[in-house]
Amino acid sequence: MDKQISVRALVVPVLLGLVVISIFFALLVSQEPMIAELYEIKATVDLQEQRIEKLKVENETLRLDVEKAKKLQETIDKLSDFLQVKREQAKQIDYFFAGKPHEGLGRAYIGAAVKNRLPDPFLLPRIVMVESGGGVQEPAGTNNAAGLTVGTARNSIGSNGRWASFRSRQDFVVGMAEYVARAYGRPGSPYQMGPYANYSLSWPVKVNSFLVSGVS
Repeated sequence: MDKQISVRALVVPVLLGLVVISIFFALLVSQEPMIAELYEIKATVDLQEQRIEKLKVENETLRLDVEKAKKLQETIDKLSDFLQVKREQAKQIDYFFAGKPHEGLGRAYIGAAVKNRLPDPFLLPRIVMVESGGGVQEPAGTNNAAGLTVGTARNSIGSNGRWASFRSRQDFVVGMAEYVARAYGRPGSPYQMGPYANYSLSWPVKVNSFLVSGVS
């Protein structure tokens, strides 16, 4: 009788254990579709997160491109305004030289002043008016309307006595601008160019007496 009880005592727990294991595996098998679905959902979420990060990067790139475009447009607008001012100044110089040999050289004067960073774009035309009446009294065959002597302008091609000669009036403007900027430290006033007229006290007064289309 005691042996039967002992056997039952052993068998019952084993059977219960088998039952529990069977139930566990049955539940596990029944949950496989749900587990697979959870993995699929997680994969979808991960993919969406990757897409979101990619969109963030693209948006930041787009924002930077927009900022660059804005800055470029600002630069273009400033350049456009600058060119418009220079066109008007060139017209003023042409009007200033109306009827003179240097009429039509407004763009050349403005281009040379900008290239050599001369602060007053009308300084050279005024000097030319004082020195030769706008090219009327330049030494014959020299295209030299400002009394530039030999060795001053680097692009001169020869001389007529002591005066430098140039291939054209345009070359003269280029050479004069380069010489004035180099020799006088980019002057903004004839008063800064004493040696040009042998320190004449009246010369800068004469230069400043000319108005370029009302602009002094």
